[in-house]
Amino acid sequence: DAGVFAGARWLHLTGITPALSKAAGAATIRARDVARDAGLQVSLDINLRRRLWSDAAAAPTLRDLTAGVDLVLGSPDELAVLADADAHADPAELAAAVLTLGPGTVVAKLGPDGAVGLEAGATPALVPAVAVPVVVDPVGAGDAFCAGFIAGRLDGVDLETALRMGNGCGALAVAAVGDQAGLPDRAELGRLLAGGGADTLR
Repeated sequence: DAGVFAGARWLHLTGITPALSKAAGAATIRARDVARDAGLQVSLDINLRRRLWSDAAAAPTLRDLTAGVDLVLGSPDELAVLADADAHADPAELAAAVLTLGPGTVVAKLGPDGAVGLEAGATPALVPAVAVPVVVDPVGAGDAFCAGFIAGRLDGVDLETALRMGNGCGALAVAAVGDQAGLPDRAELGRLLAGGGADTLR
């Protein structure tokens, strides 16, 4: 319904949903459009699951979604599918190629190498990862990054600060077992970003 997002500020979509069925894909597009009409910011985590569909099958749908969102996040190999480019290309170049599809911001998640963010008309911002001496469980790191980044943007921080928040959430996520147990509260994230390593917090 048109009023479903009343009072909301942000809609976060995942590329997994449209891979599930045609109906799920249509619902994802509809949700994006209703959210945009309601004035929300809309983001897409590409989240390409190759067990659900091939790159060739995913690309048109994901490009369609990308054309109507404000923010796209993905690993270099995922951005390459949208950009129809070599997955080994420079992440900033891949982000720039995806930017031409319509979003205002593109983020390349680089895991232990940090993240690159690019906004329309600006130069890329590369923020190194937070060092994690021992990765306890990598599951959920990408989602944690997205959560931290979006939280920062909702708070009105700049791109580089949001990337740092995303990196911090990802680091704390891999320092605990499970895909949600490691997610920090604001105080814990603040301590990490102020210089307390993930190994001292967990």
